[in-house]
Amino acid sequence: MVLLQTTTLTYDPFSLLFLVLVALAVIGLGVYLFTAIADLRNRNEMTDATVNALNVSTNTYANLAQAVVNAINQQTINMTNLTQAIVTAINANTTIYQAQAQADINFKNTLLEYYGMQLTDRDIRQLMLGKNQNQSTSTK
Repeated sequence: MVLLQTTTLTYDPFSLLFLVLVALAVIGLGVYLFTAIADLRNRNEMTDATVNALNVSTNTYANLAQAVVNAINQQTINMTNLTQAIVTAINANTTIYQAQAQADINFKNTLLEYYGMQLTDRDIRQLMLGKNQNQSTSTK
């Protein structure tokens, strides 16, 4: 004969409490993991945003540096052009002054030659006149 042993289920309040505690622990762990993962994602997004901001800032400063270099180059070109224009003006003024000085010299040389010819003609006339007068007084 086989004896059947029957078991009766009894309500144990401690096991129900343990089950609730385990369930709460699992839920708490799930919430913790969810928030930790969300926090990691937020940190990654903040890191990405920071990297993007640094890239934008770096690009902005690089563009600013390039703009400064371009401005310096343009200013150098402007100063070179200005200096060339000044040199050209000075050369033109020098050429004009040299031409004026040469024209003045030529004019004065011409005047000296003219006055010299007049003086020479007058001297010759006076000499001739004096010679003629000397001859006319000696023949009388």
